[in-house]
Amino acid sequence: MNNEIVQVNPKEFGLEETQANDLTKGLDTILKEREVLIEAYEDVMLLEITRENSATFKSLRLQISKNRTTGIEVWRTTNKAYFLAGGNFVQAISNKEQAENKRMEANLLEAEKHYENLEKKRIEDLQAERVELISPYLEDANERDLSGMESDIWEVYLDTKKKDHQAIIAARQKAEEERIAKEKAEAEEQERIKLENAKLKAEAEKLENRTKARNNDLQPFIVYIRDYNATLNLEEKEYQEELKNLSRAKTENEEYLREKSRKENEAKLKLESDMRSELEEKERINKLEEKKREKLEAELKAKTEAELKAKEEEAARIQSELNKGDTAKVKDLITDLEVLKTKYSFKSVKNQKMYTDTGDLIDKVIGHIKK
Repeated sequence: MNNEIVQVNPKEFGLEETQANDLTKGLDTILKEREVLIEAYEDVMLLEITRENSATFKSLRLQISKNRTTGIEVWRTTNKAYFLAGGNFVQAISNKEQAENKRMEANLLEAEKHYENLEKKRIEDLQAERVELISPYLEDANERDLSGMESDIWEVYLDTKKKDHQAIIAARQKAEEERIAKEKAEAEEQERIKLENAKLKAEAEKLENRTKARNNDLQPFIVYIRDYNATLNLEEKEYQEELKNLSRAKTENEEYLREKSRKENEAKLKLESDMRSELEEKERINKLEEKKREKLEAELKAKTEAELKAKEEEAARIQSELNKGDTAKVKDLITDLEVLKTKYSFKSVKNQKMYTDTGDLIDKVIGHIKK
């Protein structure tokens, strides 16, 4: 804990050491009491913070608070009030003595400034007079320095502002007359527009009614009209003629459509017949293909069975060969080669020629074996 008491230097407040000691005489006893409290404070702050020690903390806090409020604070209030009363007494004497000086100074200043004040009043009166004269023609007259102008300059200035004001009035009057004339012209124009709009509205209603009627007339012929808006706006005579043409076109088109429908029905029936014929032909071709497929499958099966049988026979033959002599084997070889010449058959000319050439080679081989 830091128990050092901050020392106050009396010289910072313009006091001598002896004056400071006189002022703090009554504080010694209070500070001695506080020294005892400080020692108790240092001991109590070492205690553990518990519920049981709360009363000890509170008791010491109240004693320290009492030392401050009924000791130091009372000393401060009492001494300060004493010196404040002394200060007020000195101020009162000063005010009384200075008042006499101020009275004499004021009278002398008034005499000293007499002619200066007269000139000042003359300028103020001149300013007020000129402000009054020019105010009807100048809004910010009070804010201008008019008293400083020479008389001839003032006269010219006043005359100029009068003329400017009159010009403004004339311009306003002219603007008002123009406004009235413009409003009159606008009212007349509005009336003209109103009448024109009424006329246009009547014509529009008439046109709308005619358009509705013609829309109803033209509805059956809508697909035969090239320029609908142009047809709507034809003169009555031309419109009636166009109605006849549209009716004739509708009749001709309906006849054309009936004939076209008849021909389309005939074409449709023919197409259906052709499709049935085509379907029958496809079914016939499919049956032929099915027969070919079955035949090929049978041939493939027979070939497979033959090859299997040949393999079995070859296996039996090989087994038999093991029991034969060379002479018998040569004879069997020749026999097998002879069989190869007729064993296979080919459809393409190329393969047929190849098989014939192979037969010739087999004959040569057989001839070589016999030699």
